[in-house]
Amino acid sequence: MTTSYLVGAPIFLPGIPEDGRFPVPIHQARLIASILANNHDLSHVEGQLREEHNSIVTALNEMGYHFQIALAYPDKLDSRSICDYLARGCRLIRFPSDFPASLALCPRDLAVTIPGRVLLNCRYASIDRVIDDCRITSSPIGDGGSVLLASGAAVVCDRIISFCDDLPMNRSTCKSDLEPFVSAGMKTVMFPAPVMGFLKGGSLTGQLAFFGHCDRVSCLVSDVQGGLHLVLDHDIVTASVVDESAQSWRPMMLDETISVLRRACESRGITVHRAPRSTVPYSLNLQQFFDGRILMTGGTTEVTEMLRSITGQQIVTTNIPIQYYPTWMYAGIHCLVTEFPRSLLTK
Repeated sequence: MTTSYLVGAPIFLPGIPEDGRFPVPIHQARLIASILANNHDLSHVEGQLREEHNSIVTALNEMGYHFQIALAYPDKLDSRSICDYLARGCRLIRFPSDFPASLALCPRDLAVTIPGRVLLNCRYASIDRVIDDCRITSSPIGDGGSVLLASGAAVVCDRIISFCDDLPMNRSTCKSDLEPFVSAGMKTVMFPAPVMGFLKGGSLTGQLAFFGHCDRVSCLVSDVQGGLHLVLDHDIVTASVVDESAQSWRPMMLDETISVLRRACESRGITVHRAPRSTVPYSLNLQQFFDGRILMTGGTTEVTEMLRSITGQQIVTTNIPIQYYPTWMYAGIHCLVTEFPRSLLTK
């Protein structure tokens, strides 16, 4: 069966957060601050988001993949983009009016698809049923940004930071959460939660937290021989929880983070790498497709060449850097492009 992909809806409504704070991976703060410094005109930001979305769709077309673009919230959809995509013959798919806006924008977080199983984000629905030999179950790990998948392996954030039944959740990932991956015969590795800072007025506020989306700061890719590679941002900072009951934690700097992950990955045949420093935020937030090819942001030559060297795969880059999406929408290519969980259509 043809592998199909889903692309996030072209909705470009950037805004200053109510408290004025922009959440950022702490090690990318200076980079993102430099982008924010030039972008006070929100109409300009909207235009840049439109161009970045278009560059991703253009690349997918040129790569020849079957994909559909999500349609949701018609009053917010960008009509210019929709008309352009229709004129180019792109396929569109309409989603229900009550579909969560964040999942329409970033469909990666709708579900995680593994052999014989779809883990549906529990923010969307509560379900446990079998459709066409595929079991669909609600799961907090259905939030796809917290999981990196490649060639029978799953790298899962060690913290679940999500909402189920509209209740906030912040806890350690436990054995039962990983059961679907184990049952599917997949290698599993726990990824320490990345540390987040907050930019306000171009400067860090001094407040720190951790977040569950490891795809903002890393990627898991397979090479042409089937080998697996976990690639980390150049200066990544992660969290080590000291006391779960008190949610006390300390930051782990680069060397400790790499050491922890290498110990976890070595026995599973996954090689850990440190990427070159990038001038584009979320530069590792990329998509590797069923045939091994990789789509990633343009504008980061050294990172691209490293990935090409370690994987031997064909790498396609967007014709412009994807930098406004990470800054203003907290998303990148991996968030916007996901495997289409077709079994959900008959939910």
